[in-house]
Amino acid sequence: MFSAVTSLKTYLGFSSQTRPRKRARVSEDERPVTAVSLVKLTQDREFWLDDGNIVLIARDVGFRIYRGLLAAQSTVFADMFGSSNSTADEYYEDCPVVRLSDSPEDLRYLLRVLVPRSYRMFYRDNDKQPLSFDEISAVIRLSHKYHVADAQRQALSALKLYFSDDFSDLRGFEGHGLFLIKRSDAIAAVNIARLTETTSILPIAFYRCCELGTAVMDGCLRADGYIEHLSVEDHKICMIGRLALLREARALVFRIFQETSTPRCLSRRICRSALHTMLVRAAVEEAPLEPAVFRDWTPFTDKQADRLGLCRRCRRMLLGRELAVRREIWGRLPEIFGLYIFGWGVDDSGSTSEPSSNW
Repeated sequence: MFSAVTSLKTYLGFSSQTRPRKRARVSEDERPVTAVSLVKLTQDREFWLDDGNIVLIARDVGFRIYRGLLAAQSTVFADMFGSSNSTADEYYEDCPVVRLSDSPEDLRYLLRVLVPRSYRMFYRDNDKQPLSFDEISAVIRLSHKYHVADAQRQALSALKLYFSDDFSDLRGFEGHGLFLIKRSDAIAAVNIARLTETTSILPIAFYRCCELGTAVMDGCLRADGYIEHLSVEDHKICMIGRLALLREARALVFRIFQETSTPRCLSRRICRSALHTMLVRAAVEEAPLEPAVFRDWTPFTDKQADRLGLCRRCRRMLLGRELAVRREIWGRLPEIFGLYIFGWGVDDSGSTSEPSSNW
């Protein structure tokens, strides 16, 4: 029989579902477990149940919980606990001890899903604070590691609200309000997509990484103090994609503000002059220096249209033109990063997001 630590390495370190290290830089789970004296053990305030029958140790924090409840939800926990129950080398208050390589913060997030107490993690009402990205990320990584399929599926569904494959959800990253997220979390989202093979997350996650500029090199600081970085391959994808997006952003200005008024224009001479002026100002004063191809140009368009006397029909034409161009770029987003995502750019009606030639 394996010891608790050997069992952990056997079942977790060489899982057939784990991608090679070079693809996802979430390697803190592979670091050796550091032995902590049980005398110095800190009992977790949230998950130290007096009648629990097994103690999980993450770094110097102990979690006393119910072995059967976790084993019923995870085959990995079931195998680990079965081994530790028969040949445990350590006991704490008559409970077998299993040492884990996870951080106490990550383990606590997972236990809030598997052993909910005061609230259920994926349920929120108006009185609850939004979840953090760290919570969602930890649940995905640990539920993948311990084979808790339902928890992983729920957490990935939450993540896809921000890193969506639907053009209509594009603004959700900034203002969805369901959980707290910072810009650098896009780095962790790429790693999660690689870990779980959820490719639909990758295009918008890479796009958000490109928006970070050189800050992408700093990585993403997690709540447990670990810093995630992109793999070498994914960093190369990000840099190549950023250059392509910069070219797209510059061309987008000329595509939107081209000097062609609508055939139903109410004042052709004035509108053509206004469109010319808008194009010059957009290209010079608003020259894209960042790869923000999904920037909303409506404030600029409204301000300039009022100032230059653009008729209401040409104004509507500009707004439609901008939407069409952004949809077309959205449809090519996977291609820009060298990816192929089946079904990307197809809306609910089954039509592609490419613009009509008749703007």
